[in-house]
Amino acid sequence: MLIILGVAFVAFLLALRWLATLWTDYLWYASLDRTSVWSTLVFTRVWMVLAAALFAFVVFWVNLYIVDRLSPRTGVAPGSPDEELLERFQDWIGPRAGRVRLLVAGFFGLLIGLGAAAWWQDWLLFRHGGDFGVEDPIYDNDIGLYVFDLPFFRDVFSWSFQLLLVLTLVVVAAHYLNGGINVQGPGERTSGGVKAHISILLAFLALLK
Repeated sequence: MLIILGVAFVAFLLALRWLATLWTDYLWYASLDRTSVWSTLVFTRVWMVLAAALFAFVVFWVNLYIVDRLSPRTGVAPGSPDEELLERFQDWIGPRAGRVRLLVAGFFGLLIGLGAAAWWQDWLLFRHGGDFGVEDPIYDNDIGLYVFDLPFFRDVFSWSFQLLLVLTLVVVAAHYLNGGINVQGPGERTSGGVKAHISILLAFLALLK
């Protein structure tokens, strides 16, 4: 209980600090009669975070649902390490699987989605940038592509790589906790479905890299 209160208090202080910075920025823009610029910056960050968080949430939820389908917590192979711990985990999470899936997907979706707030400048340049009317001598692309578009493309690819990396680690952990991955016990290490799931995620990681 004390830990929850402590976390809530820290979150409250961080929220107060963010609101104070937001209000100070508003007063500064208002003094210059540029409140429209302030609102554009704020709402651009907000909708980008919401869109990225929603996308990440859906990706995590779908993959965790696939994990439960491929590794349905049917028990742990005898002689495997952490056998007792895994059995207790499976007994506890069984009736709560849907809620836990939502919480895990929501937590990682929000955590990863917050990173999109840093793209606001690159997004606005990408959205409103134009052409210079000058082409580069190698690829015959307008210089505007490299000034306005390329930084945003890099942001998207970097964010997607981080999303897939965290997702792969969470999926591997979930398969192990559900009994789908047998590290040292007798019998088959993993099923074909589990191998295919993890292999597809690793293939997408390699493709993005």
